[in-house]
Amino acid sequence: MTNDYAESAAFFNQGTTGHEMTVLHEDGLYRHLRFRTPGNGSSYGYDLITWPYNLTIRAGWTFTFSIDATEDMLELFRRTAFPGEINPGYWQEKVTAGRDQIESFSEELLKKEIEDTVEQWEQGSSVEGLREAVQEHFFGEWPEYNLEYREEANRALRDFSFTPKNAKPGDYPYAFDSWWEWRLTEYSPGFLWCCHAIRQGVSLYEASRATKAVAA
Repeated sequence: MTNDYAESAAFFNQGTTGHEMTVLHEDGLYRHLRFRTPGNGSSYGYDLITWPYNLTIRAGWTFTFSIDATEDMLELFRRTAFPGEINPGYWQEKVTAGRDQIESFSEELLKKEIEDTVEQWEQGSSVEGLREAVQEHFFGEWPEYNLEYREEANRALRDFSFTPKNAKPGDYPYAFDSWWEWRLTEYSPGFLWCCHAIRQGVSLYEASRATKAVAA
């Protein structure tokens, strides 16, 4: 399987490869586990807090996951992670607090949708001045719109209209008239970071338990 989250994993690993686990509390499924790199303070640190059927991760973001079918949430994440990867598609379904932080607007997805639409308009033959008009409107040297933000992207899409010089009477101008149907969001960096953190935390916890079992 191709790792679809290699970039977010690399970003996560940059600050967390030296993380160690500290057990602040453990009473059956009631756990408070802290993960930090010794000597690095709280930088890139996070806490995992579990109780039956629930798990909360506290980092720069906070998400709570809940599922009635699995009492031990660490076991759920261990069992449902893809080999060597996270499983955000399934895990996001279990988020009960922090849902507004799961996805964020993507300027790259916007650019792709614009390009795909222009290609459909041209249908194998260029429309004189169309691409130049699109480039200037959305990506000009002195842009009117800040496309890092969804509201600004929406405004730019609403405002665009282009009529070719050779347009015939009755021809409609080129306009993005179905942009609200586009999917312009993807998993946020914060949510993916927390998914990687949970996966790392489960691995460190399982390793600690295995070490204790051998020692016993």
